[in-house]
Amino acid sequence: MTSCASAAATGVVIAAVRDRTPAARAGLRPGDRIVAIDGEPLRDIIDFHFHAGREQLRLSLERGGKKRGAVLRRAGPDLGLELEAP
Repeated sequence: MTSCASAAATGVVIAAVRDRTPAARAGLRPGDRIVAIDGEPLRDIIDFHFHAGREQLRLSLERGGKKRGAVLRRAGPDLGLELEAP
């Protein structure tokens, strides 16, 4: 059971998206779970920050039980999103 529980907890959940930011332009919403960046799976917020430094990020996410993709183009240091605490 441990592997199922940890698989369900992978990725990071978006808590908030600020208007007129790269995250808003990419169509991200609170509640989305980002599970990978550029094909690299995310285990936690540390993985997110490690992979999120690029200028363009191909995100794999889950919204409402469905898998989606999004492209986030960085326009400075702030992506415009807040992540839920682990």
